[in-house]
Amino acid sequence: MIKSSLVFAILLTAIGTMCTSVCRADMPILTVLHSFGPAKADGKNMFRKLNSDGASPSIPLIQGHDGLLYGATGTGGVNGLGTLYKINTNGTGFTVLHTFSPSDPSSKHTLNLDGSSPAGALVQDSHGTLYGAAETGGTQGGGALFKMNADGSGFTVLHTFDGMRDSGLNNGGSVPTGITLGTDGLLYGAAGGGKNGQGVIYSVAVTGQNFRILHTFSADGPDNRSNYDGADPTTALVTKNGTVFYGETLFGGNRDNTGVIYRFLAGGSGFQVLHNFDHQPVFLGADPVGTLTFGPDGSVYGNAQQEGKTNGGAVFKMSADGTAFTILHSFSQPNFDSADGSLPAGPLVFGPDGRLYGLNGYGGAFGDGTLFKVPTDGAKFFALHDFKPAESEHSLTGLTQGQDGNLYGISNDGGANGSGTIFRVAFPAAK
Repeated sequence: MIKSSLVFAILLTAIGTMCTSVCRADMPILTVLHSFGPAKADGKNMFRKLNSDGASPSIPLIQGHDGLLYGATGTGGVNGLGTLYKINTNGTGFTVLHTFSPSDPSSKHTLNLDGSSPAGALVQDSHGTLYGAAETGGTQGGGALFKMNADGSGFTVLHTFDGMRDSGLNNGGSVPTGITLGTDGLLYGAAGGGKNGQGVIYSVAVTGQNFRILHTFSADGPDNRSNYDGADPTTALVTKNGTVFYGETLFGGNRDNTGVIYRFLAGGSGFQVLHNFDHQPVFLGADPVGTLTFGPDGSVYGNAQQEGKTNGGAVFKMSADGTAFTILHSFSQPNFDSADGSLPAGPLVFGPDGRLYGLNGYGGAFGDGTLFKVPTDGAKFFALHDFKPAESEHSLTGLTQGQDGNLYGISNDGGANGSGTIFRVAFPAAK
């Protein structure tokens, strides 16, 4: 469970520093846009926080057709199970769109009507309807898929996932990682559980009908995780054209039980493992985190939270067919004061300068993480900002590019009320 949120803006200045490894940019200007309210502990559950507007933002922001930013919190709200919200890009107009309903106090699991703890970014269709996934809660306790209008009206549960038995197995999957919209009008996603306990890939109509399991991750291997196709999908699927989908698993694969990158076609055919992460040699990366990102060059970019040359994680680049895989930057050993940060998290995003921008959960001058950028050839690494506790603590969610060219993101902890932050990275006009 993550913590709370605040909203701030970062103005990046031009970087002319010549360097060979970690380049330092001029200090950015930080502007607070919104601070989520103070939250108190729920006496019934130590992981839940109670307030009016939500705490611990849990998913990357998206920008809607109306230009507003939409997101969710993993806890907080009057019931402690999270909220959905919107906000203007200048920090005004913060509005709670939906508060997830209270859970059944008689159950040891989180059981409620509409889910809790949203996962993966929201998606919006051409009609303006928003779709999302909640990784827990629902009437069976295994999470739920939902939709609502951009003004918060019309909230509807589309599908409720089964809760996992003590064995970790079920038939329909549980703990969804987020959803993606295909050009065929179906919603696609990945979840844990399934008949082998390793996870599933599924599709469902936007009406909630015709839920189908497209792929069940195998249970091969003596430890029930080391297998040929991956285990425990933990990131949302991504698609560039709505017909080919890419995803990652945290574990499994035929190398070292450290995850895979896979793809499949709309409808579920053509499943293929493109890359097996590996502990040996150590610089190859392991345990991928954060949704993958497509580059303008057709390559796929992402983060691995373990390994790299010093076990602090890595930024990687892969060809779309998986034939070429390159580490662009290996982060420092996971010390709290590492100059470039460590343990990257959340999706990467391309800035207007064509470089990749991302967040680290740890490291930097204050130990609370860094904002960084790196070119697609990995030639230089730029440390742009060291987060302070008043701004962010150990952010685990990535960035989103806005229609104005600025970058927007959230931090799960820290901020004025210790509840996390939302921020904007604004680029100066070219001179």
